[in-house]
Amino acid sequence: MWVGVLIVLLVWGLAFFGGAFLGYVVFGNGPVLDFFSGNTWRHLFRFLTSL
Repeated sequence: MWVGVLIVLLVWGLAFFGGAFLGYVVFGNGPVLDFFSGNTWRHLFRFLTSL
């Protein structure tokens, strides 16, 4: 059971980071190194917690 939960969390995490990378770097024309910046993730966290 725990293995299934871990697999689901891993797939969800990969989908989240892959989607964020696709949206920020590919469609948003942002620099690749800025994707790994802490400021980018702080901005995303503030956005998600304000919904």
